[in-house]
Amino acid sequence: MIALLATSGVAAGAGLWLLLRRRRKSASELERERRLAVNAVGRMTDGTLLDAPDSTGEAGNSRLLFYRYSVAGVEYSAAQEIYGLRHVVRTETCSPGAVATVKYDPQNPYNSIVVCELWNGLGADGK
Repeated sequence: MIALLATSGVAAGAGLWLLLRRRRKSASELERERRLAVNAVGRMTDGTLLDAPDSTGEAGNSRLLFYRYSVAGVEYSAAQEIYGLRHVVRTETCSPGAVATVKYDPQNPYNSIVVCELWNGLGADGK
């Protein structure tokens, strides 16, 4: 009986240690996973770019792409950080008022993207 309790205690301790030592995902890894998940299950709709970053990438290299789209009569406005996707998007071709294709999660239409590692909704002008 004592051996069983000792073994259980060691197993529980090892499990707790592994749980605490588990590497946490960074914010950029979580964002990449979100983009790829929306790309995998997303439905497409037309959108309009509201504001785009300048090609110099000033303001701390933050590059937010603001856009608007409509799903089932509800209009959404969103922004997507595209700094990590600069190999996919040429920001000098992203102008306010340009048409873009938006992918959104059908379960949560506010969760949307305009571009990810595997897909570009900016069309021929964006790449």
